[in-house]
Amino acid sequence: MPEANLASAQWTVSGIRAFVERAPWEAGFARVFDAAIVPQLGALEMLRQRRRMQVVVCRVVGLICGLIAVGLFPVGFMPSVPELMLEVLGAAVLACLLLAWYLPFRQVEALRKGYRDSGAAVVLPPVLGFVGGIRHVAKAKPEQMASLPELERLDLLRYTANEWLIDDLLTGRDCGLGWEMAEILARRRERGKHAKVTLVFRGLVLRLDRPGGDGPPLLVLSPNMPDAPQPPPHTQRLLPEASPLAGRVVAWAEDGAALAHCIPAKAELPLAQWIEGLGGRPFALAFAGNSLHVLLPSARDHFTAGGLDRSVVEIEGDMHELLAEVTLARRLAAALSV
Repeated sequence: MPEANLASAQWTVSGIRAFVERAPWEAGFARVFDAAIVPQLGALEMLRQRRRMQVVVCRVVGLICGLIAVGLFPVGFMPSVPELMLEVLGAAVLACLLLAWYLPFRQVEALRKGYRDSGAAVVLPPVLGFVGGIRHVAKAKPEQMASLPELERLDLLRYTANEWLIDDLLTGRDCGLGWEMAEILARRRERGKHAKVTLVFRGLVLRLDRPGGDGPPLLVLSPNMPDAPQPPPHTQRLLPEASPLAGRVVAWAEDGAALAHCIPAKAELPLAQWIEGLGGRPFALAFAGNSLHVLLPSARDHFTAGGLDRSVVEIEGDMHELLAEVTLARRLAAALSV
């Protein structure tokens, strides 16, 4: 079924779990879920089943091509085979090997990504409309991300990236603080004799206006942050045991006053609650100049819901994650503006 016809299809699916509002930022969304999302889930489920069948076909054909290549390969060593036939045979083996690699891997991944994009087209507009005040750009270009040059200058990533792929770019303003959030894939591509591609970062990046304007630098990391940014020649600052942030973060600053300036005592509890909402995900917060940059590495897709391996009847759980992601910047701005 073409994705373009998804919204106009009238199929229905039974057994969809009702959306149960749990978090404060979800209040009132159950009505939006029932009115704007549930009517489209039947068509989305039909598309999922069709894509799953295409995945099975790709894998079966890829397996057959691999078996054909394996079966044809010994024929080339028979002395009675004419030279012209060897050339044809070599081309056939190469074609089968390429199909055996392309269909089960590249084509299947393209089908999965296409379905995820279709899922995002169903769930993201109603969520953005419910939250309000957010501008969204899908498949944004690097030059559309205003904070990207500043992020590169801060040297927060372990390696320098020269290729940036931005899936979704969200911008808004909350509590008087402008913000920009994007799902990015950063890579370093080296060309020439020793060409290779290195994954630098995958996940969410967030830039927030710093409350109070310009201030001293501070780097705050979760203990489980992989490939943690290298802190400048600062000293690790231990938070008091009574602090809500104690044990949750590792802070690096020039002095104790910088830590207190960036995260005043009244903001510690709201910030700890914001961190708790991440569900144990690793993070890095870098205060620099008049900005706060947040890195949230992740291996999964964001700002979408559902997947080829799960029926849409289970989409309710994904909606909680989507709402948490979309309101991430707003809740951080509120935590630091108390």
